[in-house]
Amino acid sequence: MKQKNTQSTDFIQNNTQEHFIPVALEELIPELIQSAIWPSEQDSQLFEDFCHRLISLYHAQFHAHLRFLKRSYQPFNPDQDTSTARAESDFDSVTATRQFVERVKFVLKKANYVLLSPNELNQAMQKTSPYGVEVSVNFDDFDEIALFYRGRASRVTHQRNWKQLWLSKHRIETPVYRRMLLLLKPKIAEQLESSAKQRVWESESLTIGGKQQGAIVLKLFKDIPHSDLEMLFPNIHIRMRLFDKLKIGLTGGGGTIGGISSTISKVAATADPLAIGMAVFGFAGLIWRQIVKVFTQRTKYMAKLAQSLYYYNLDNNSGAISYLINLAEAEECKETILTYFILLTQGSCTAGDVDNHVETFLSRFDAGGTDFEIRDGLAKLQELGLLVSDDSKQLSVVNLESALQKLETAWLNAFSQEIDNTQFENVFNRHGSTNR
Repeated sequence: MKQKNTQSTDFIQNNTQEHFIPVALEELIPELIQSAIWPSEQDSQLFEDFCHRLISLYHAQFHAHLRFLKRSYQPFNPDQDTSTARAESDFDSVTATRQFVERVKFVLKKANYVLLSPNELNQAMQKTSPYGVEVSVNFDDFDEIALFYRGRASRVTHQRNWKQLWLSKHRIETPVYRRMLLLLKPKIAEQLESSAKQRVWESESLTIGGKQQGAIVLKLFKDIPHSDLEMLFPNIHIRMRLFDKLKIGLTGGGGTIGGISSTISKVAATADPLAIGMAVFGFAGLIWRQIVKVFTQRTKYMAKLAQSLYYYNLDNNSGAISYLINLAEAEECKETILTYFILLTQGSCTAGDVDNHVETFLSRFDAGGTDFEIRDGLAKLQELGLLVSDDSKQLSVVNLESALQKLETAWLNAFSQEIDNTQFENVFNRHGSTNR
């Protein structure tokens, strides 16, 4: 049976500038090649070879990040089905948690995700959901909590409004985060008050070295409304809107009062035990019907919440790490390729000129709001030995033949020796300290 798509695909970008480059890497390279005037066909082929070789180099580097990050996540992975190899009784969960969170932040920074500030989170929690779901979250249930987003937009829907007597549709713009990562470390039962222990789920509690510790949950979502951030948390408490409470109260109250009046009249009019019993039974049924209405309304909210999360969820836990690594790798490639391309085709220019040229080029893809990270692009070219600068702040790059040779050298150095965990740590520390 064909499933009806209940999600809108009509989005409009916000004016907020972000570092994310909203162009697929696979489409960017052909566009760059077609947009330039090459001295010869061989030059365009050399540039394409340069791009593919650079992509292969970054893929190897980020694969090393992936292996190290997954090993760091192993003691905290709630979905693991293999041994963690961490049976030491002196395993320091606090230090390991802090190190893992910092490594995740490093990857998110490379993928151009932004940490949602506490002020923005608090404002979102105070908003009323456009889906009619009001929920609250107890943040005291978690040791670690962080939300990261990439991309702001507004989802456009059209709904009929009672003010127009439902004759015409009203345009509604809902601000959304296009991509969002939720990082949580729930507290274990021993860390909570007795009244809160029932909110902890056993599947998120792991045992390392004979000690219980909370797992770290990673969840990736798409197109999350600003006013619906609460629905991403596992310990939400659902409440009905005031309008629905009044509606149920008025209809239920009127029916209950009528039922009481009818029951009293029947009891007063007859002394027949059967008639009295039927009247009381009918009144009890009326009360039960009003109670069922309340639970039915709550069930509808739960179903709407589950449906929303079904469509919004992209990946979880270990899979989310792989997803983020791929995004970070693509962003690094795009920044490096764009910076090199502009300096190659435009000749010597300043960093500000390169930044302007790149942003102008990206405006072709409806990405005019992109705030290109020129310092990061130049730093990567410098690290690869492709950047040339002089005292006048003019920048240029080596030619394509030299660039291919330098990338080949970098490729051979990357595999000249086996990389161990200490070297992985050094890689994270070196790249994590880059001034962006």
